[in-house]
Parts: sequence; structure tokens; C-alpha cells
Amino acid sequence: MWNKIVALLIITTALPFTGQRVSWAAGAQRALNGSTTPAGFKVFISRSERYQIAYPNTWFLRTAASTQYFFGEVDQKLATTVNVNTVGAKGASLPQTTNRLKSTLLRAGVRIDRIESTRIDGVEARTILAHLLKKKGGVRDRFETAVFIARGKVWQITLSSAPLVMGLNLAVFEKMLSSFRFR
Repeated sequence: MWNKIVALLIITTALPFTGQRVSWAAGAQRALNGSTTPAGFKVFISRSERYQIAYPNTWFLRTAASTQYFFGEVDQKLATTVNVNTVGAKGASLPQTTNRLKSTLLRAGVRIDRIESTRIDGVEARTILAHLLKKKGGVRDRFETAVFIARGKVWQITLSSAPLVMGLNLAVFEKMLSSFRFR
């Protein structure tokens, strides 16, 4: 399971922007469980995983299997991406999940810059800010991932970004995490 998560982290940092546009479900712009959508954002609703998340109006969405990829504006070789992914938790606790993810990332050549506690829609979570130690081609080498356990699954929401725009993208990512709601 952990190799799948790390592979997803590293692979999504190398995904090129495809330019695909997606039709939005009716009502996707409505407010998030009583809160308003951040200015300049729209809402994606996952009916299968029963969650919603706001993302910038200028971004695009692509879905593959059980993962949603949100692509940022293209002003560099590779687009900024945020992905939402779930895997079975099998009774793991958040500290165990965080430690396993940390160990797997380190073995994969990732440097962990910081780990912090937070809450996502009221659920205890950890955010991990990290970067790849070696650049591979045009691969973005910075990412932040939020990991939490809910509904019997490990949830992972990950930002991948070029170093030059990481600060700006972290602010957008924080708004996205704050908007996440279970349905």
C-alpha cells in the first residue's frame, strides 16, 4: 500500500498538463456544507467517495480510477497538480500511517522538510512538506501532502509544484484543504 502511495506522489509530480476539460455536475458551484466557496474557486463533488473540494476557477480536472487530479495554470513546463487519493486503512492509526509514509518517502529519495498536525473537515490529519533529492528530467521537486484516516480509508491530498511557485501554490492548497468536506 505505501509503495502505491509514494509511487502516486512521485508520478503525479511528472504529469504533464493535458488540456482536457471536464463537464461539471449540476449544482457543483453551490456552497460547501453551509460555508461559502472561496472567491475565484469552484467546487468538485465526488459522488463515489462522497466528498467535495473547492479549487481555482482557472484549474482543470482529470479523473483516473479513484484519484482526482486538479491541474493548475500552465506557465511552466509542467503544471501544478493537486490530487485526492484513497486506499484501505486496515485498522491503521494516524501515527502509524504517518510513520509508514515517512519511511517510504525517505527510502524513495525524498527529503522531509516538516510534518505538522492539522484538521481536515474536523478529522485529525498530518501535513508533510517535502522535496525530491534528485531532479529527474523536468519533474517538479516540491510537494506537500495531507494524510488522514476517515471512513475506513487513508485519504491523501497532495500538492506537487515547481520550486519557483511553491509559495503561491501552498496558499492555494491551504484554501483547498480548508474547503474539503465529507458529504
